[in-house]
Amino acid sequence: MKSFYDDWRSAKTEEEKTAMLKMAKSANFISVWCSILTLTMVTAYLSLRSINVYLSDRLHENQDHLSLYPGYFPYNIRPVPILLMTNFAQVIAGYSATICYTTVDTFIAMLVLHICGQFEILRKKLTRLMDCEEGNRSIDEFQKELVWIITKHEHLNWLAQTIEKCFSPLLLLQMLLCTIEICFQGFLFFNVLIKNENGIFNFQLVFFVLFVCFILVHVYLYCYIGEMLLIQSREMSNSAYESNWYNVSPSQTKCLLFIMNRSTRPLCLTAGKFGIFSMELFSTILKTAMGYLSVLLTVANND
Repeated sequence: MKSFYDDWRSAKTEEEKTAMLKMAKSANFISVWCSILTLTMVTAYLSLRSINVYLSDRLHENQDHLSLYPGYFPYNIRPVPILLMTNFAQVIAGYSATICYTTVDTFIAMLVLHICGQFEILRKKLTRLMDCEEGNRSIDEFQKELVWIITKHEHLNWLAQTIEKCFSPLLLLQMLLCTIEICFQGFLFFNVLIKNENGIFNFQLVFFVLFVCFILVHVYLYCYIGEMLLIQSREMSNSAYESNWYNVSPSQTKCLLFIMNRSTRPLCLTAGKFGIFSMELFSTILKTAMGYLSVLLTVANND
């Protein structure tokens, strides 16, 4: 966080401010819309559950099904005041958990996008440095600027690796839980289609659609920022190669090899080192989800 604070507080040109604000606006957009999507899903779930609880027989229904989030309670919740207090507490807990869940996702996105913005600024600095003719600057100025670029590049690599190391186990756990949740929701979806008790607009069907959209959007978020990090880290090598390196002496040109050699190992965001988040991974997940849904619909129609 100190590094991000220093990046914003350091002197910047208008071009650098524009690049940083672009990434900051993207992070803000992701934060707002992910929060809206998550709150919409929770609100839809609570609204539909409230209707089911209201229409149920409070005296004969199992008390664990009278709450918005069914579960075991060590006390009797059938009395109206206790039932209202229990459900109200669950509403507060549900929205609080939603905020925490979304905050972690958007925080990771903000960190990665900030690093991507710094890579873009660094590439522009390198291009400007190589565009200057050798006679327009001293060797000391050139070497000082190039050393700063190489040091900053290595610092950004360290930041990206630190973020990946900190959040990789969390992302692996989240991917596993999302997979398990989709499987359970698909099983419920399958049962509802088989029974078809209340028609196609059953509560489970509505929630299944919302939940799958919610999971896919968050997976897309991880894959998007992972793809951005891959692209930006690779572009450093391309920028060094495509720059006007012929404007400088051979001894100075060799310094670019530090950047090009380091960029041969692109940075990435992984799920426990088992998979790299990228758009290729998202397309695979999307195809699998669509195939899974098609199988469920086919089996349901045959039955």
